[in-house]
Amino acid sequence: MKTLALDLGNKLGWALGVSGLEQAGTARFKQPKGADRRVLDTRFAQLYVWLSAAIDLHKIERLVFEDVLFYRSRDQGQLWAGYRAVVMLVAAMRNMVIGSLNSSSLKKQATGWGNADKADMRRALIARGLDCAAFDDNAVDAISLLLLTFTASCITTSKSNE
Repeated sequence: MKTLALDLGNKLGWALGVSGLEQAGTARFKQPKGADRRVLDTRFAQLYVWLSAAIDLHKIERLVFEDVLFYRSRDQGQLWAGYRAVVMLVAAMRNMVIGSLNSSSLKKQATGWGNADKADMRRALIARGLDCAAFDDNAVDAISLLLLTFTASCITTSKSNE
């Protein structure tokens, strides 16, 4: 099943593959200068357009994302919840399989401990034989999530309309 793994954020990390890593990278979503985010935050529309195009282009059948459960500020929590809602909306509209894994579980599965930092996540991929020097930390997290999707039973997925 062709899977797209997402590390949600303003600089979204993504990784896709069928049984392993095929491609990975980042996408950046920015609010235009001077725009009032309280009126309309265009980053959600940007994610919707990017995600819809990626699904169509790569024939994605399953979406998985890192489920962040801790936020440093109210604004950060609201922004992340908006991104999460967009991903769930796109999956529901397309009747896709969707799943998530919380951040500490992702880190624990990838490195052995739930409070691993970005460097630990990168070292864990290198230890698996992956050259991830070309990828930023967001893509590294998405790659880790993608690989766990294929090898671990810790990610619960379901059809988005169930």
